Order: sequence, then structure tokens, then C-alpha cells
Amino acid sequence: HIFREHINAELPKYTESLAIHLLGQPNTSKSNRDYLTFGTGKCALQVTLTGEYRGYFKDYTTGEKGSLINLMMSQKGISYKEAMTEAHNLLTHPEHYHITINKEHDKLMNTTPKHIAQFEQRAKDYLHESLGLKGTLAEQYLNKLGIKEAHNDNVRFHPAVYSSEDTALHPAILTNIHDKQGETRAIEITYLDHQANKADDMEVNPRVLGKKSKHLT
Repeated sequence: HIFREHINAELPKYTESLAIHLLGQPNTSKSNRDYLTFGTGKCALQVTLTGEYRGYFKDYTTGEKGSLINLMMSQKGISYKEAMTEAHNLLTHPEHYHITINKEHDKLMNTTPKHIAQFEQRAKDYLHESLGLKGTLAEQYLNKLGIKEAHNDNVRFHPAVYSSEDTALHPAILTNIHDKQGETRAIEITYLDHQANKADDMEVNPRVLGKKSKHLT
């Protein structure tokens, strides 16, 4: 168990060079600060370089995704146990495999990927524009659910939130999802109709804008 934790903590430090060792040269035109992309178009495989999922991959051909250990298993056709042994060898003799630690590893782990940062910013903008519950459709909706005198600083009303499903604006309840420092990371949006019911013509309702992650409330 401790062995597994050691491998899972150490292996991502080698993300870039290990991915290249396993997959060959990346597609530079499709790679950026947040992702290394291998292959082209629908046959692409992406390895995440920033944030808490640094070292995770997604294969767009097979839909397969997972950690660097999973990538080793799928690329080499080996079992989990064999991949762990191989990972141990890699970490013990990186020079044999021509892999190197990325000195920026810790900084990259703490970097929010750009597309997530954009969602976070949009979530903050919506909260900034939002209103308290009093006298709003949100208050009526909560009353119908039996929640009287609803007051919570993290639950707000917004009269016009965009939905990508029907490309229209809808009234909505916003719930602030923040980290321990009180920094907004995402919002949960519950779309309402104008009779203060939950909008029932939406496929996804409520929807999360931003990243609801393991360390958030």
C-alpha cells in the first residue's frame, strides 16, 4: 500500500518524459501548457500536465483514461502488477529509460488548467451579479420544497443564466462551491421556470460550472 502511494506520488514528476518514452513524439501543434497531445484528430491521446490530474491521460479513440500506470498497462499490454514493477524500475534507474523529473512539477500541480480557470471566472462573475433570495423566484422555489426563511450566503438567485442546451437565458439558483480558503471554484446552477419550478425541459439540471473537486464544499 505504501509502495503504491510512493509510485503514485513520484511517477507524475516524470509525466512529460515518461509520456514521450511510451508514446513517441507529441503533436506540437495540438499540445499546450496544459496538455501533451499525441496523434491527430479523433485518434488523439492527451496527457494532462497541469492541476491535480497531472499525469492522467485520455485516449479519444478508445475512450480509455487513467493514470500513468494505466497508460503503461495499455501501451505495453502488461498487468497492473507488472506495471507497478516497471514503474519501480523507472524510478530507481530513470537514466536507463531516458526519463527525467520535471523541476516545475510542484508548480504545475498547483496550476489551474486554462479551460477550468475560465469556468471558475465565469462562476465568479455569475455570483458577483447574483441577488439575495428574498422576494425572488428562488425563494418561492425553496418555499415549495418546504424551506422557509431561506437564508444562506452561498445560495443566491440570478435572473438570467445561460444554458448551452437551448442557448437561452433562464432564472436560476446558484450554489457557491468553494475551497477551504473561501475561494469560489465552481457554482451549481439549478435552472428555474418563471413559475418558480425546476425547469424540467433540461437534460442536465442542476449543472455544475467550474470544477467540483474532492477538496471543495
